[in-house]
Amino acid sequence: MMIPHHEQALEMVALAQTNTKNPDILAIAEQVRGAQEPEIVLMKSWPGVDAAAHMGHTMKGMLSDSEMEKLRSAKGDEFDQLFLEGMIKHHEGAIEMAKKVTDSKNHSVMKLAEWIVNVQALEIDTMKALLSKK
Repeated sequence: MMIPHHEQALEMVALAQTNTKNPDILAIAEQVRGAQEPEIVLMKSWPGVDAAAHMGHTMKGMLSDSEMEKLRSAKGDEFDQLFLEGMIKHHEGAIEMAKKVTDSKNHSVMKLAEWIVNVQALEIDTMKALLSKK
């Protein structure tokens, strides 16, 4: 389920590249992209993984169609606010999902889950600090 979850985050990142000029937002978006693209590649390499089986399912923290549409149409400061709020929500959902497998017997799954929990918690802190400046 984490693959389509990450893919939505990458869609949000792509919107940042066109909908804002704020260097702080662009930096956190690039950080998210840099972490999540390789994670998707890794998860897709695992035997038996079928990301398509979860397409269309709403997972914790994922933005609704209407939230994504608002993000797509927002520009500048409005985009920045929606992006940060949405990505914080998104990361909180990913952390909740990842925590469910941090005790996995599969070492690769366990390590990736721990990584996601730690990295995304740090990114949430950064995004909350950016929100507090608004």
